[in-house]
Amino acid sequence: RVWIEGLRTDQLLFPGTGIAVSQMLSGALVIIAAVLLIYKAFKTGRIKIMKKYNKCLLVSFILGAIYAIYLIAYFGGAIGGSDGAEQVGAALATALVTPHMICVVLAVIFNGLGVFMNKRGFALTGGILYAVAMVIFIPYFFFVIAQMILSFVGFAKMKKTQ
Repeated sequence: RVWIEGLRTDQLLFPGTGIAVSQMLSGALVIIAAVLLIYKAFKTGRIKIMKKYNKCLLVSFILGAIYAIYLIAYFGGAIGGSDGAEQVGAALATALVTPHMICVVLAVIFNGLGVFMNKRGFALTGGILYAVAMVIFIPYFFFVIAQMILSFVGFAKMKKTQ
């Protein structure tokens, strides 16, 4: 939904920032929904606090979260802080990198779910999303290759459950 709101041409912007109100609201709602789902899973006992996390997935999750924050901060601030031709260039760069950013953020979410819920499917989905992010924007492949490899190794080390 955040991406769809970014495509709109008639956006209401925060004054002086260039950030769309609807896009920020959509992003905030996604984050709130994810937190509420994880909280509910803890509350109902579906997520058991493990003494030992899968180290590969945990490292992949941490690196991915740091990289996702960097991407959002860098490309989100590039549009609002400039004017004229610089703003057009920043908007084009952001448009090119946006699918990569979306895949990385989704991969981080699935990696987190894989680590904390100890679910193989989430870990595999996170690894696949990192691979897709790498292919979508090849110049940034070196930022996600470590997370992708760690996700797949972490998936392979997880025990199969029936």
